[in-house]
Amino acid sequence: GRFTITYAIDVATRYPTGIYLGFEPPSYLTVAECLYHSILPKNTKEQFETENEWLSFGVPELLKIDNGREFIGRDLDDACGSLGIEIERTPARMPHLKASIERIFGTMNTNVLHRLPGTTRSNVTQRGDYNSVKLACISLSDVERILHSYIVDIYAQNFHSGLEGIPA
Repeated sequence: GRFTITYAIDVATRYPTGIYLGFEPPSYLTVAECLYHSILPKNTKEQFETENEWLSFGVPELLKIDNGREFIGRDLDDACGSLGIEIERTPARMPHLKASIERIFGTMNTNVLHRLPGTTRSNVTQRGDYNSVKLACISLSDVERILHSYIVDIYAQNFHSGLEGIPA
């Protein structure tokens, strides 16, 4: 199958706070799982054999979201309300208001996901005659391990020009 990824990031530090990787299409479930991962302490050294621990955890004060279907409805509003999380919705068709998360999508795609066997690349033109289905040969657990390693050992440890610092 084709997996989807849901990310959460701390805009102030550019440090990723959580992810969810699964075969479900974007939905309240994927958002809730990502938020759950964001809140809990993570043991990436032991679980994914990373060099560094994933430093972020805790209940956020604010969740800035767009108008995707996965963010519409009472479930997310109720869950955030019960946790004391304020929700801020960005206007439709204004990606510059959520540039930090859009940038991490691009960074993860370029540096990790589009390098994996079976990538669908960004669009049909870039994919060309590359047979994604035939060449897909990596398990979800391997992708999860690769992503965790990239996030905590590479992305979070390297200089970020927009931040003018290192996220970790």
